[in-house]
Amino acid sequence: MFKRILFMLLLAINIASAATIQGIVYDLSLNPVDKSIVEVNSIPQQRYVSQDGKYSLSLPKGSYMITAKYNDNLAAENITIADDGIYNLDLFLFPLLDEDITEDINIDIQPEKSNYLPYMIAFIALIAISSLVLLLYYIRKKKHANTQINPVENESLVDDKQKILDIIKKQGNRTTQKDIRKEISLSEAKVSLVIAELEHESKVKKIKKGRGNIIIIDDSNNKSH
Repeated sequence: MFKRILFMLLLAINIASAATIQGIVYDLSLNPVDKSIVEVNSIPQQRYVSQDGKYSLSLPKGSYMITAKYNDNLAAENITIADDGIYNLDLFLFPLLDEDITEDINIDIQPEKSNYLPYMIAFIALIAISSLVLLLYYIRKKKHANTQINPVENESLVDDKQKILDIIKKQGNRTTQKDIRKEISLSEAKVSLVIAELEHESKVKKIKKGRGNIIIIDDSNNKSH
């Protein structure tokens, strides 16, 4: 009987010197969570149902864990009360991550990986289109460069063709390519090019003889004119 009275007296003293812990329970969107269950591991254990997210507990000095639960969401905070007074402690709910929930999350996350596929396809298509555009630009530029003739070079080619025609006429409308090289200050490649142009214009004929070429004025073409 005496021990029971002493225990109740000590309990009354602890309650009289208790601190007040109060706050609001929030979800991840910072909205107050109504009717969340707030518990503390005191002796005896206390439980409080929040109203509009608000809760309030009375605790004596000591260390405790305060938890809040709502559906599959949980908040937990460790506190130490050293003095009496009023303490504000807001709790923030996070989803529970047990094995079942983790498996669901993995299943939900898996399809999201496939969302990268459209971006990869678009990226590859962009590279292909860019490469095609660059290729077409290169081909067009090269074709334009090949067809474009510098006016100075064109005039020089006309002069060279006339010089070679004069050399052939001077030697009786018939001579060798080797003899033409002796009469004009052009490289062998340039002489071959000019003769090819004259042959294309049907102004001369080139006859292969041994290791050299005989160049003849094409009279048949001149007569037709």
